[in-house]
Amino acid sequence: MKYNLHKQSVTFYLSLFALLFILTSCLSTRFVAENEFMLKRNKVLVDHSKLLSDIKTYVQPKPNKKIFWIVPFHLYVYNLSKLGKERNWKKKIGDIVGEPPVLLNEDLVKRSKQQIKEFLKTKGYYYSQINDTIIKRNKKATVIYSVNVGKPYLIDSVVWKTEDLVLYDYLKEALSNSLLKKETILDEDLLQEERIRITNFLKNRGFYYFTKDFIQYEIDTSLGDFRCLLHGFVLPMQVQTDAGAITKPHRVYTIDSIYIFYNYNAK
Repeated sequence: MKYNLHKQSVTFYLSLFALLFILTSCLSTRFVAENEFMLKRNKVLVDHSKLLSDIKTYVQPKPNKKIFWIVPFHLYVYNLSKLGKERNWKKKIGDIVGEPPVLLNEDLVKRSKQQIKEFLKTKGYYYSQINDTIIKRNKKATVIYSVNVGKPYLIDSVVWKTEDLVLYDYLKEALSNSLLKKETILDEDLLQEERIRITNFLKNRGFYYFTKDFIQYEIDTSLGDFRCLLHGFVLPMQVQTDAGAITKPHRVYTIDSIYIFYNYNAK
């Protein structure tokens, strides 16, 4: 008997939920203007699965938030707050909990495509192709981004230069464990990691005021066959004066004296 009552309760709540879902689904586009479309979904198709999650972050706008992955609860609350007579409590709930329908914006679709393309360049894919398809049905729109990342540029070799003779031997030692190896994809994040690695290496050897901004790269893609030559430059320290910039070599700092304070009271 208890089992049957429990089963009936579950069936009742599921039926109630389904009914509410159907009713509120009909209301989802209630407040979308005649010449507009509510954004139902963004779909990204890409031939490089490792880049999918990053690419999705550049797609704008995002559809209305959903709970349980399917129910745009906040949109339903917004729409229900607009129905019937205007009441302060309804308006307050709609403003706090509700979310107005997110509309299709084709200008943002174009901008998203451009941002995806710029992002892929930073990952070494200079000749990607991004196409969009917009499907409009029942005042709702689905935007499909088809992304072909293409062939990436690979590092063929790296040439380092510095005019600072004091720094030269230290730099040569630092580069013995370089992250920039032959056949590695030309990824700007990797270049940043290498700048930070070299900077930390030099700081630990006494170049106290050395920063990663002194390390710059120039990319030569004239080798063809999607290979590139990296020119790494370590610039001397630039000291700005009233007369302009003066170039000075980087200074190595050493310990001069050590002082020991006994009976020291920090209070």
